[in-house]
Amino acid sequence: MKARVEHLPIEIWLIIYSYFEIHELFYIFNNLNYYFNSLLNSHHLSFYLRLVKNDENDRNNLIKTNFNRITYLQSTLWHSSGGFPKLFIDHIDKFTKLKSLKVHISNSQTKILCQALQQLPLLEYLSLRCQMTEELLATVLSISKLRIFHLELYKLMESIQYYSNQSNNIQAFYINISNESDYQIMNLCLIQMLKLKRLEILNYDYDYPKLLILKQSIVFLEIRNVKLKWNFKYIQTDFLERLITKMPMIEQLYLDIFCCYLDKVFFKTLIDHWWFIIIKLNQIHIFIRGNIDFPRISSKNRRKMLEYYQQRLFYQNEKINRRFKITWTQNDDLEGRFMKILIC
Repeated sequence: MKARVEHLPIEIWLIIYSYFEIHELFYIFNNLNYYFNSLLNSHHLSFYLRLVKNDENDRNNLIKTNFNRITYLQSTLWHSSGGFPKLFIDHIDKFTKLKSLKVHISNSQTKILCQALQQLPLLEYLSLRCQMTEELLATVLSISKLRIFHLELYKLMESIQYYSNQSNNIQAFYINISNESDYQIMNLCLIQMLKLKRLEILNYDYDYPKLLILKQSIVFLEIRNVKLKWNFKYIQTDFLERLITKMPMIEQLYLDIFCCYLDKVFFKTLIDHWWFIIIKLNQIHIFIRGNIDFPRISSKNRRKMLEYYQQRLFYQNEKINRRFKITWTQNDDLEGRFMKILIC
């Protein structure tokens, strides 16, 4: 007996279909035969929609006939191109099952976005690239079913002081920051996300490397997973200690650090302070890169000092039965002095 693709369980086809955007899905599978048409019409099947600037009429017609089956929507328009497509704005009330939304918007589109978010009661995932305002922050934090919030900021247009005692259910927060204003927004968000379980921060800034400038009384007891990509000029000795103080229940820590100057203070901090925090965590991945900075000493003495610190770090690991895999790579020649340390 010959095997036919129609013999695959419907559940398998629904999983396969989930990888296709709605237009691709209908282009490939529509009108192949009765079996595939029935799958496309199944109420169990939901759609991913990617909106582009100039959707043709046939694409728009396909969207209009399937508004209530679209659960994930992404606008591919850049903020300078006008923000939301007209189709989305004109029919926002018909996206009744939308659970995921990813958009880039300009400041002029903020009020439209706020109005749209208020009509999406099932929204669980939101990804924004935007200029944050008080109104937008208040609207996002008021979405009762929102669980995942991804925020990428660009130039702040106004000072924001918004704070609400209203509880929200955000459990995962991802943010890219690049200046002092972004820190302000990050902290305003964090102090109102007390159910947070996962935090990821990507920091591009060297001038404001302070982490979590929060009210002293706030402690995040629910956070278990933290991922930080952080830039320093010089290492902050209490960086990791302050992090753990604010998030004492961390189980998994991913830390990617670039430090312009890896000096004696850095190595002493890593071995004499951070190490004793690291060994208390269940799972870690720490990647540190930077330029070796031992001024006013000879190359021979510099290599001896690096060898000394390397031996100390490896010895600490020996004492805990080599629990971690440690990779120590250094380039200390006439071309430059750069090193990488990986602990995982």
